[in-house]
Amino acid sequence: MNKDEVKSIHCGQFALFSVLIIIVLVSGCDNSPGPEEHSAGPAKQSDLPAPFPGQWERYKPGSLNSLIAEQTPILLKENQGLFVLSPAISFRMKATYLAEEREIDRSKLLFLVSLEKMFARPKFAHLYNKEILFREGLKEYWLPMQEAVLEIVRSPERGLTPGEEVVLYVIWPGCNIQGQEISWFFYVTEYQELR
Repeated sequence: MNKDEVKSIHCGQFALFSVLIIIVLVSGCDNSPGPEEHSAGPAKQSDLPAPFPGQWERYKPGSLNSLIAEQTPILLKENQGLFVLSPAISFRMKATYLAEEREIDRSKLLFLVSLEKMFARPKFAHLYNKEILFREGLKEYWLPMQEAVLEIVRSPERGLTPGEEVVLYVIWPGCNIQGQEISWFFYVTEYQELR
């Protein structure tokens, strides 16, 4: 089975303090949602500027709030443990920059390390050291952002101001499901100013 045939990867065990993951590949299971069954939720095309040209055009309009609301019942139905989408869902969304940052949450870092190992992308997790606080609607989200992009965000000449609305280019690679709790994993690869 090659990577293109893999619908999803489920890990039976995800320990926060261990990088050891038991991987079970699931392909073509009727009870497992595949990538084509997942979306980033509705977003009005007219609400967002045109995407950057090239590879950025694959980021369709979406919403974290809508994605979480739509996918929660689907994911809780049959899945437990680490759930990884292959390919990941890429989308663009409007959010408000709240000008707060913190070290990346350990569980998010371990998830990125897992992706690094599963897909043989050396040093991928090291691109994400900090999480930035954004608000979409009434909900706030701590989102890991690539260090190179974060440097621009912080820049006095080109950076963002607190409360500024931007378009985020977000990837949803998966989540960790324990009982009825879902730990969502998203990361930001780029942003676009609306000024």
